[in-house]
Amino acid sequence: MKRDDASNRHVTVPLAREELELLMGCIGGSPIPAFVIDRHHRLIYWNRALEELSKISADEVIGTNQHWRAFYSSRRPCLADLLVEGAVTDIPQWYGKKYIKSPLIADAYEATDFFPELGEKGRWLRFTAALLRDPRGPVLGAVETLEDITERKAAEEALLKAHEELEARVRERTAELGRTNEILQRTTDQLSLLLESLPIVSYTRNASGGYEMTFVSHSVTEITGYHPRNFTGHHDFWQEQLHPDDRHRVLKFLRETREEGTHHCQYRFRAADQTYRWFSDFWRLVRMPDAPAPYFVGIW
Repeated sequence: MKRDDASNRHVTVPLAREELELLMGCIGGSPIPAFVIDRHHRLIYWNRALEELSKISADEVIGTNQHWRAFYSSRRPCLADLLVEGAVTDIPQWYGKKYIKSPLIADAYEATDFFPELGEKGRWLRFTAALLRDPRGPVLGAVETLEDITERKAAEEALLKAHEELEARVRERTAELGRTNEILQRTTDQLSLLLESLPIVSYTRNASGGYEMTFVSHSVTEITGYHPRNFTGHHDFWQEQLHPDDRHRVLKFLRETREEGTHHCQYRFRAADQTYRWFSDFWRLVRMPDAPAPYFVGIW
């Protein structure tokens, strides 16, 4: 019996090594920047995409605990370090309110932050760290993947800034008798052109009741296969396409949105071909002085 147990152990070791090599191969060839640390915080993998993003070669950092150099000007823990250390309660100390527990992966956390040390003007990154465990339970290390969302953030800021500028312009012009309607129409046309030109889906919706959409840009057709009329012509259309496992959470989040500022939620949405797509939904609660109720302005 002992001989059989020993034999089984010899069989499983090569398989585990092959699986590890396959995993490393997938990470290395991925266009998504990623690194892996062991349980002692030593860097054991640094893929090519991360070399290009950070301008630091794998040879410089493999075997060290200096992965922080890619993101910070002085030594501090990365998200993966906090998970390996079991210091989940310390995450707010380093990331404030810019993180969430991953809804998809156990022992994983996601965060979004600006890194001034990356590139000439800094980069916005969305990053996810997850623990790597031995099948028997002990922590082996952690993997952290990073997504460069700088262009997306720039588009969001441009849209929100354009909307704020529109509000300010409307308030200024309404005092000018005889020109109010003309100016409002012109700025509305300009904003509509801007919204339709951006490579994102923009929308407005009621901030109460059934959260009916009052405007959806035509780019929604390219992403979902639905015409904007599907969203604005049927009050429950958007809700009905939400994944059943996400619907309660998303609607609860909308009901709780009562503060100004940008809010963010992720969920699965059923496209016209009946497949589900992951949406990152950003919105802001807007209160116009002459409007009877606030409304949401957002982008997907």
